[in-house]
Amino acid sequence: MKRLPYILIFALWLVLDQIVKFAVSASMVVGESFTLIPRVIAITYVRNTGASFSLFEDAPVFMAVFNVLGSVMCIGVLAYIIMAKRKGEKWYLFAALAIIAAGGAGNTFDRLRQGYVVDMFEPLFVRFAVFNVADVGLTLGAAMMVLFIIPDMRNKQKPDKDESQS
Repeated sequence: MKRLPYILIFALWLVLDQIVKFAVSASMVVGESFTLIPRVIAITYVRNTGASFSLFEDAPVFMAVFNVLGSVMCIGVLAYIIMAKRKGEKWYLFAALAIIAAGGAGNTFDRLRQGYVVDMFEPLFVRFAVFNVADVGLTLGAAMMVLFIIPDMRNKQKPDKDESQS
């Protein structure tokens, strides 16, 4: 089955996300922090009731709607990965979608189960939100799409050498 690698990417990213979140919440208290790499990153246990990177933390109605839409989108992306692979489509599109779907599923699962998401990675070199493995997946998948798909689209728009000479 040609789609199995993408389903495995999804499953592995989701499992990694949940294991890291469990390890942090089982071994630390909320607000506890320790430096992992000096001046680069700390592990800080945060309960995030907002969206990715703590956006909309004080908007519970918005977050309820966001959770439902996020769940529907994750299911839709998975269905697309499973059913829509066609000849000529690029492997990185499906890898990016699998990672994005896993990130969305990991955070949505936490919100529905606990009412918050466990975040733990705190950059020390810049003021930025504390984030988790799922957030990294969302960002990585989006970056993959930008880095690979947009140039691919540009190449499709360029005329072939044979066509331009006729």
